[in-house]
Amino acid sequence: MNSMPERPEPKEAGPTGKDSKNVLKILKAACKGLLFPSESDKPVKAFLWNKGGKGDNAEEGAATDEAALKAAGKVPEGAQTTELTVEKFFDPVITEEEWWGEEEKEMAKRYHDLIAALQHHLTDIKVFRVEGSGEDTYDNSLIDAYVVGRTGGELAGVSTQLIET
Repeated sequence: MNSMPERPEPKEAGPTGKDSKNVLKILKAACKGLLFPSESDKPVKAFLWNKGGKGDNAEEGAATDEAALKAAGKVPEGAQTTELTVEKFFDPVITEEEWWGEEEKEMAKRYHDLIAALQHHLTDIKVFRVEGSGEDTYDNSLIDAYVVGRTGGELAGVSTQLIET
């Protein structure tokens, strides 16, 4: 049974760059081996975007909104972005079904641990689905999903891909 990674004591002034890297390490550990179910189960991956984007022109402490995704180069031209709550996004993987066996129940526990890590280490958490962003998909069924929050002046979280037809 996996336990949640140890949490550092929160700092009053907000995380420094070193603390942000520790948050990334914690998120990577929490999502290691997790697959998000859709028509093709894809891995859940942790990320850290410096100053809310990938370039030097990103603003310090950028908001977790569509502009932050665009600054990070995650919203291609013509893609459509939809915002969800954390609860709505993770509901399919944490709400137990009658048919679930031990493997599904353990996976749900790991997702609960991931949610707890996100909520403990990040503020202003939002979930975005970016549709039409795929790797040259014929019917635009590939959806990039980002769970994004702030850690000091940087943005961090987890991402995955969904396939819906």
